[in-house]
Amino acid sequence: GDERIGLKSLPAVEADAIANGLQQAQQKGKIQLEILESATLKALRRRLSERQTSAVPQVLHFDGHGFFGKRCNQIGCRKAYKQGVTQCECGAPLGQAQGYLVFEDSDGNADYVSAKELGELLGNLQRREQPHSEPGIALVVLSACKSAMSRKSESVFNGVAQSLIGGGIPAVVAMTYSIRVDAASAFAEEFYHSVGEQESLAIALGRGQSAIGIEGNQWYRPVLYLRWEDNEGGQLFKASPVQTDENNLPPQKVPLPDKPKVIKKTSRVTQLKIAGLKQDLQKLEKDYTDVAEKQRRESNPQEKNNLDLQLEKIANDMDKIEQQLHEL
Repeated sequence: GDERIGLKSLPAVEADAIANGLQQAQQKGKIQLEILESATLKALRRRLSERQTSAVPQVLHFDGHGFFGKRCNQIGCRKAYKQGVTQCECGAPLGQAQGYLVFEDSDGNADYVSAKELGELLGNLQRREQPHSEPGIALVVLSACKSAMSRKSESVFNGVAQSLIGGGIPAVVAMTYSIRVDAASAFAEEFYHSVGEQESLAIALGRGQSAIGIEGNQWYRPVLYLRWEDNEGGQLFKASPVQTDENNLPPQKVPLPDKPKVIKKTSRVTQLKIAGLKQDLQKLEKDYTDVAEKQRRESNPQEKNNLDLQLEKIANDMDKIEQQLHEL
C-alpha cells in the first residue's frame, strides 16, 4: 500500500479464493497454481524469463492496488499523485495521467508500474502470434481498482488493460472502477472455477459477475477485453478429445433432460441501457477531472465558487447514474 495517497494494505483473501476456485481442476491435473511471493517487478520479470527451467504461465493474475494518476519519473523519486497535480514535490513536472499497478520495491515500499512498462514486459514475452514458438501468456487478470480505466488523451491504450491488449496479450480481465475486496474475491473464485472447467472467458466472466451479486453496485466492474478474431468468446483451453477404441461405439449425442436448467440472461435493451450509462459515467468523470483542475488554478473567488458548484452538480449526476446501474 501507500498511505501517502490513501492506498491501504490489502488482506490476502483473494489468493485463497483463487485456490478454492481452481481446486477441482488442480486435483485433475489440468491446472497448476503458482504464487510469486516477492511482489516486485524484478521478481516477475525474472520468473517470466525462466524459460529453460519453468514454462511460461498461460494465465497471470495480479492481486493488488491499481491507480489512475501521475508518477514522477525522476530517478530516486517515483512518487505518485492524483490527476489534478502538475508538479512533484521534488520540483519535476508531471506528465499525462495513466494507469499504474502498485508493486513493491526491494524495501517493501510502493512501486508504481505504468501501463506502458507492464505492456512492454508482457508483450515482449508474448509468443502466441509467432509461428513455431512455445505458447505465451494467453490471459492477464488485473484484480485492481481502475485497472481498465483510460482517458481520451494521447492513446486509448493508456489504461493498463488496454496497454496489454495493444502489446499483444490475447485477453485481459480488469476492473473499470474501484471494487471491494469481498466482491473481487467472490468474482475470482467463481471465475477460476469456470476457467478450470474449460468454459470460455465470456462465460467465466458472467459467472464471476453473478457470484458478486447485484447488491452493492459491484457486479459490472469486472470487464473482459479480447483481441482474438475468431475466439468463440475467449476459449482459453481446448476441450480434451474423447478417448475411444475399435470395440467402442462412436460417441452419441446425449439427450437433454426433460426440464433443462435455464440461465436467465440480461435482455438486449437492458444491456444497451447499461452500456449507455457507463459511457455517461466515464464522460462525467472526465468532466469532473477537468473542472477540478480548472478550479485548482482559478484565483478569482467568485469564479472559484462557481466551479465548486459545477463540481457538486457533476458529483450528484455521477451518484444518480451509479444508482441507475445498481437498479439494473
